[in-house]
Amino acid sequence: MATADSRQNAALSHVLGIVTGFIAPLILFLVKKDDPFVRDHAREALNFQITAGALFFLNNVLGWVNPLWVLIGWVVPLALFVIVIIWSVQGFQAANAGNSYRYPVAVRLVS
Repeated sequence: MATADSRQNAALSHVLGIVTGFIAPLILFLVKKDDPFVRDHAREALNFQITAGALFFLNNVLGWVNPLWVLIGWVVPLALFVIVIIWSVQGFQAANAGNSYRYPVAVRLVS
């Protein structure tokens, strides 16, 4: 059973990822390495934020390469940002309840 402090730190790794991208999950992953609950949630949030950041970057590259991409280039990042918010809040709720959470789509780079 995770302690209240562990649940709070794990929940923060998900919700702070919305604002800071991969920075907050990375810091929590490195600082709280002795707590397996926080480490698991921070790793999952970190992997998801890296994946989302790569997709945002790819969208920008496609906008530079193909000017026609600009027509839909506003829809894709907006939809991705909404997905990041929804899934991060779900991760926050699961961590706050003391449950594990896996993002539906994330490249597992950090193990």
